[in-house]
Amino acid sequence: MTRLVPQYRRLPATAIAFLSDNLLATANGSTIDIYDVRLKTSVGSCNVFDSVRIHGIVARLCDADSRSVEFLVFGSKQWTVIRIHLDSARVEPGTVFYVDDWIKAGHWVQDDKQAWKVALALAHNQVHVMDSTHGNCIYNVQCAERCILYAAALYGDTLQTLVVAAGTVFNKVLVWDAWTKDTEAHVRVQLSGHEGVVFGVRFGKNGRRIMSTSDDRSVRVWNLDEKSAEAVFYGHGARVWSCVEVDGDRLVSAAEDGTCRIWRNGETEDVWRLCPKNVWAVAAHRDGRMVAAACGDGAVCVWTVGGRQRIERIDELDTIALPGPEQALNWPDRDIDPGSDSKEREFIRGFALTWDSALVVTNHGHILRHSTLNNSWDVVAAKYGALSGYAMVAAESKAGNVAAIGMRDGTVLLVCGNSIRSAQLHTCSVQWLTVTQRSDNVYDVITVDNSGDIVWSLVTWDASWQAVARIERPTAGMRVASAAVSHEGQWLVIGSATGSVYVYKHGDLKTINGLDAETATLLQVACKWPQAHGQHTVSAVSVDVDVVGNVRIVSGGRDGWVRTFN
Repeated sequence: MTRLVPQYRRLPATAIAFLSDNLLATANGSTIDIYDVRLKTSVGSCNVFDSVRIHGIVARLCDADSRSVEFLVFGSKQWTVIRIHLDSARVEPGTVFYVDDWIKAGHWVQDDKQAWKVALALAHNQVHVMDSTHGNCIYNVQCAERCILYAAALYGDTLQTLVVAAGTVFNKVLVWDAWTKDTEAHVRVQLSGHEGVVFGVRFGKNGRRIMSTSDDRSVRVWNLDEKSAEAVFYGHGARVWSCVEVDGDRLVSAAEDGTCRIWRNGETEDVWRLCPKNVWAVAAHRDGRMVAAACGDGAVCVWTVGGRQRIERIDELDTIALPGPEQALNWPDRDIDPGSDSKEREFIRGFALTWDSALVVTNHGHILRHSTLNNSWDVVAAKYGALSGYAMVAAESKAGNVAAIGMRDGTVLLVCGNSIRSAQLHTCSVQWLTVTQRSDNVYDVITVDNSGDIVWSLVTWDASWQAVARIERPTAGMRVASAAVSHEGQWLVIGSATGSVYVYKHGDLKTINGLDAETATLLQVACKWPQAHGQHTVSAVSVDVDVVGNVRIVSGGRDGWVRTFN
């Protein structure tokens, strides 16, 4: 799951909609934020209304080549149409228009000339069809059932086929056709069953089903052909605000209890606890593979539907054991009998995941690789030096094909496939390490030993291993919790276990002083953000430099915050 948070605003996120395959629009107060869900970052924002909270976003592809999107935004008695260019994420705000009643739903329809218009369902059970450019009303209709609505939904491509589903304060859903030659439109289906106010209404993708949510904590699925409920779901611990159809047999609901529930074939398939209170809105990607939720704490959560198996018991986990006597691994001196009395029982001392396998270091000093593709074990090295009894292991995360191993004698190993590169970087045991790929076959390795010495080294796989620099510790007791190197190797960022972020700059990489870390350049702190995450561990950092040399640093901490520094 991806959790996206506005940098400056923490108002509740109250509306959400997918604009394209990768762009997502959310409402935070009176502002629209645009996120790229693939890059997991904000790409733009736009203030829409003056002190009016946004309650709905409805998108429409408006160019034949689909390179721009118009989307309707509404809140209170105001509405507007905004255009976004998909290639650049440039946002073009529109004119704000007003109506005389609270807007409960919005929808795009075409008139008889195939021009796009905006249909609005209002709180007194009426529909206004508006010119999207000039904001004037070109058609309006009042339902004969003059009741107050808490929710509404619209369905249909044209004005003549426009259908209204109205959620009332009297626990009913009223379905009526908006196009009529009479003075009033008449209800053609009345759906009863809720035991509380109807807070949310949504049409299914084919228009033959309606999903409704209520104060009674239920989600109901109505069949319009049968004029009855085909399913009733209970599971939320508080009022249910919204529900959306993801695919033919999945629904996702959002509730006051801070959760989203995925329903499939009448049962709960999954539960996501997203925030302490109120998930206000939920949206599904058009191909049914992603769901996004607008949370009461201002965050936006995006996840893949059906992408995880819910684990209820430990016996549902897959278990992979170290190879036993039946798995001959082709070296004679390994004790492969887990029950042997003559030697200490073998167990896993260090572990790291690469893209297609798991690298394992055992307490006997063996380096093994387990392939996830064919469920088999392979030997990388047997009884490797000082690995017996101690190992620190870390995997490279970008390419995922390399792992680093730190030993108690200060040696560091870099493992790729069944090949190993080694270097003596410290005089005592390696306490912490990380490895990142700079380019093809070039890796940066950051290591910390028990005395607190920090070494930055560079490995060119086919040529050499060289010490780039020793790193000054700002305080004697500083413990490294995370580290990252920029892609060209000029900048190093370190996150501490006490919440601070430190930045180091290497001026000239051509002056590398061989492998002797004691004679390598001592880098001092270039800038720092003390207690950027309070007293909480900085669990992750990244650093990037753009084409004009601007440095951007992102840190994540155990305080739950992601912070950006420039």
